Amino acid sequence: SEAANVFFPVAANGFLGLKLQSQCIQAKDIKVDYEPTTNTTSSSVSADDDNKNGTSDPNQNTDQDTFSKGFPLRTSLLVSIALAMLGFWLHIFFNKVSGAYFEQRYDNCIADGSVDKAFKLAIEHFGDGNCYGGPLNTLECEFEGGDCINFN
Repeated sequence: SEAANVFFPVAANGFLGLKLQSQCIQAKDIKVDYEPTTNTTSSSVSADDDNKNGTSDPNQNTDQDTFSKGFPLRTSLLVSIALAMLGFWLHIFFNKVSGAYFEQRYDNCIADGSVDKAFKLAIEHFGDGNCYGGPLNTLECEFEGGDCINFN
């Protein structure tokens, strides 16, 4: 697997402890006899004869094909990171749209008796460079988010 390709050299160099290093050195000496399974066809030519002639059966499994079909660690890791990033950005988006960030920053900014009405007014007036005055031109609303600071 891809994880083994990363962690085995790290362990073999002793970065994960001496015990694992000695076990990795012993594991390097192990020989495994492996014979890949081949698809049988109705042809009388064997796989060895095909390899001698320089041709090969495209349906025949090779060592590389068999061993590369392990757990897709890299793909899983990238998908996990992408989903975490998407979740983070969705969290920010919904808090911004719902007014949660406005309530945290301007918790005492009240227009017409509620913070919700102040948020609806702030969507229209905050940050456009124009001072409209009114209920958002207060210290609690930071003088309309900074638009009216020169007039106070």
